Amino acid sequence: MRDGLEALRLLKGWCDEGKAVADELLMMITDAEMPEMDGYKLTHEVRTDDRMSALHVVLNTSLSGSFNEAMVKKVGCDRFISKFQPDLLVEVAQERLRGVLSK
Repeated sequence: MRDGLEALRLLKGWCDEGKAVADELLMMITDAEMPEMDGYKLTHEVRTDDRMSALHVVLNTSLSGSFNEAMVKKVGCDRFISKFQPDLLVEVAQERLRGVLSK
């Protein structure tokens, strides 16, 4: 995807088709900085739509600091990972997969 708006349109399209987004995707990994709609707004839109609110959201960004950590909490991301930590990103994906498979 190029931006959050494109991702949101896809997710809403699936919902309109009657698909449960959380059943279609293990997780959504998004960046904070994207054109048209950033990852914070995308996450907010997902969380406020009952059809998508159960989707596991990970924000992976080069931005850091207390402002960004506060924004991650405010919009309801499940995890925050600063970029350039590929091992941690893999670990988070594996952790999520194990959690889903154990249900």
